[in-house]
Order: sequence, then structure tokens, then C-alpha cells
Amino acid sequence: MTATLLILVYIVLGIIGANITLFKLKTYSFGLVGNCIIGVFTSILCLKSVGRFITNPWILATGSFIAGAVGVLLFKKLINKLSKES
Repeated sequence: MTATLLILVYIVLGIIGANITLFKLKTYSFGLVGNCIIGVFTSILCLKSVGRFITNPWILATGSFIAGAVGVLLFKKLINKLSKES
């Protein structure tokens, strides 16, 4: 149960990181719902890729927060690149 609770906290931190990017950088905005979805998936990606190697919960929490913010930036760059090609 503790592991499940920690994973949910990390996902919420990913959502918070993505939405802080929404308020700080208006050009990278996908709206509240879009940034929440990006925050969830990037924090899960971060947890699944490095979660088994890092055992310190504070590092994983910080990584989830940063992954949510970086996910929004990378997704916006992907959208811009795809729109230029078509």
C-alpha cells in the first residue's frame, strides 16, 4: 500500500509540474486538461524508466516534478516540428 501511495503522489507531482509550466510559460500551454495528461504520462515514464534504480523517494519526487515540466516542453517542440513538416 505504501508503494501505491508513493506512486500516486509522484503522479500528482508530475501534474503539478506540468501545470506550473502552464502558468509560467504561456506559449507552451496545452490548456489545463492537456497539461494534466502530459504530466501523468511523463511522470509515469520517469518512474518506469528510473524507478527501479533510484531508491530515494525525494529524488523520485523531484524527478516526477521535473518530468512533468519537461514533458510539456518536449511535446510542444514535437507539435511544432510536425506542423512545420505538413
